[in-house]
Amino acid sequence: MHDRSNATRRIGSGCLRHGGGRDRRPALRAQPVAADDSHRLWFDAPAARWVDGLPVGNGRLGAMVRGGPAREIISLNEDSLWSGYPGSDAKPEAQGSLAGVRQAALAGDYHAADTRAKKLQGAYSNSYAPIGDLVIELPHDGATHDAYRRALDLDQAVVDIAYTAGRTRYRREVFVSHPAQLVVVRMTAEGGAIDADVSLATLLKGSVRAEGNRLILHGKAPPMPRPTIIRSPIRSVMTMPPDAA
Repeated sequence: MHDRSNATRRIGSGCLRHGGGRDRRPALRAQPVAADDSHRLWFDAPAARWVDGLPVGNGRLGAMVRGGPAREIISLNEDSLWSGYPGSDAKPEAQGSLAGVRQAALAGDYHAADTRAKKLQGAYSNSYAPIGDLVIELPHDGATHDAYRRALDLDQAVVDIAYTAGRTRYRREVFVSHPAQLVVVRMTAEGGAIDADVSLATLLKGSVRAEGNRLILHGKAPPMPRPTIIRSPIRSVMTMPPDAA
């Protein structure tokens, strides 16, 4: 596993800095659906884990939005990012082996069927990989947050996050445009201003740099997949992602 590569761009103050640290998020509580929210999923707390985020996408680009007030994390995907290299894992002998597998299975000799079936199997399949995280940090001068709402409009395919910090009402909208092929984040502040640090981070082998008004992520996909289950003569060990527990 490679360390996260990241670089940060500040919005509002015009300076660069490297960000870090983790925030503590409240427990997730789903809210009952009102009559006018029949096509909307909404919550009164940010997502503490990736799996609890709200998804948007256009078939090629995807984003999972956590909705943190002080630290937004938007996990990004692109459909061509896979491990491995172009090539073919076709096995010419597979077609001729299938009859023997069927014969052994129908005869009840499952051990022989399993052994013969290995001639049908290729290498480990390659894995779809995440690009990384877009992180938006908003300090809000240490003000607490209240009147929080995080929602996914299923009709419009827009994630909407709104909350109050101090005397300012903040709103963040995220959607993925198919015509423009862009992940769009629109941020507004009613009664105040926006001061934010924007960074990119990736678990892949790569680096992020700030260039003008852009953050550029450059890297490469893993050359080969790592099996989820590693077998040894003694035991089987299953590796799990950190937030799957």
